Amino acid sequence: IPIEDIDDLDYKLNIDNKGNWLTGENDFNISKKDKRKVPHLLKCNCKDKRGFGYSFFLVKPKEVLILDFEEIVTDTSLNKTALLNAGIQVITQEEKIKKKLSKYNYNHKILVVVSSIEHRILHEKIIASHSLALPNRIIWMNSTEFGKQNEKNEVNSKSLLSHLISASIDNFLKDVWDLWNIYFWRKMKLLGYEEMSFEGYKARKNKSQNVYKWRFLNHAKEYEKYKKAYTYCDIGTSFSFSKIPLGNITTISELIDAYEKVRVNVDANKMPLILLHESVVTKIGIVDERVQSFGKGKYREKITYNELFNKMNICLPKKDIDLNCPNDKIEEVASDLLRWINVVSKKLDFLLIHLGIIEKFFGKEDDTSIKDFIDEIIPDDKDLKVILISGRGKPHNLPKKIRFLNFSQVAYYTCDNQSKYMLTDLCFSARKL
Repeated sequence: IPIEDIDDLDYKLNIDNKGNWLTGENDFNISKKDKRKVPHLLKCNCKDKRGFGYSFFLVKPKEVLILDFEEIVTDTSLNKTALLNAGIQVITQEEKIKKKLSKYNYNHKILVVVSSIEHRILHEKIIASHSLALPNRIIWMNSTEFGKQNEKNEVNSKSLLSHLISASIDNFLKDVWDLWNIYFWRKMKLLGYEEMSFEGYKARKNKSQNVYKWRFLNHAKEYEKYKKAYTYCDIGTSFSFSKIPLGNITTISELIDAYEKVRVNVDANKMPLILLHESVVTKIGIVDERVQSFGKGKYREKITYNELFNKMNICLPKKDIDLNCPNDKIEEVASDLLRWINVVSKKLDFLLIHLGIIEKFFGKEDDTSIKDFIDEIIPDDKDLKVILISGRGKPHNLPKKIRFLNFSQVAYYTCDNQSKYMLTDLCFSARKL
């Protein structure tokens, strides 16, 4: 960041007279009537005359956000402190929900919406209008017809929410992820797969043709041997193993053991496996000249990163679409890039586009023209999440209604290190600024 920008509006630190570094949530109007306080991220400790130091305050986990339009639960029936400590937040009443959604982003992993048949269309519109501030994983719960999950992914809200009231938090989280797993497999079946087969060193023969076969390699060893037999092959570094939420894992054998331990335990929360499966099948496109240039290089002087990325469901523009082209080639490359986006967008779950690419190749420089351009190339009827990336902090021309990630975050899991699991988690966590 240039020195002259450090104290600018986008970067200015909000420090109170006691030395507390605040989060910068300036939309809070703190008053005597308002008991809410902006949490401290950093606090200086000056009481000890022998030295000077800082205390760091970590943000609580954010697992499940519940929007209860039908007021199935009430504030008095919940232990909100226990729920928040477990990463569960409940918001009831339609007007209160709309007011909060218009002000804040919610970085939870899953959104549970409690609605009714007669109000479902209205509530879907409310959620859609605020989708950029909400989790991408959504479970709809029917408040009037209790029973088994149906084809619309509606579930028994009465039994699920009873876990909250009785403070059975672990059971609630387990049930929520079990429900999301049903949705995940519905999507997999639409893609033509009946099951997933996680292979270790020894591939098990499976006669079924509808199996999504995936494996982690050992630093891309034996890639040529397995690339045709498996739909997904992960590069398999100690870094990528360490990011999978199954414990302290650094090798393939440790991953297999931890995976099997959770899989066979009927009482275990299957969230780690579900997130791992999701990261394997999620398809991500990245339009960025720095990532494209990195992709042309070779891992350990053997296989190009571009080929490895492709096998990890990370898609980059073809090498003849040179995003670092000279100015006299911009028009030609722009035309090829648009055709490429039109083809691959039909298969992607997320498309990350560098803001500078839109400015350079398509001449869109203000927030309105950038948003119009994205709407034009990615119609609303496509189930594809577009995320703008930039290395300029918060760009001045960033559209308000678009997801955003800093380039350094994307580069860390693609160029600096390789972790498809964390790249997928990053995409699911992207929100509007």
